[in-house]
Amino acid sequence: MRRYFDEILQSEMLLRVVVEETEAETVVITLYKTSNFNKYEAGI
Repeated sequence: MRRYFDEILQSEMLLRVVVEETEAETVVITLYKTSNFNKYEAGI
């Protein structure tokens, strides 16, 4: 997860990336942006 400022939306957003790692490769499963910081950063 990483926070960034979205120039188009003019708002701070959270970028979340889900990956699957093996010894041979790292595959991006999905990525999405959200403005719902409380839901995703509560456990950090």
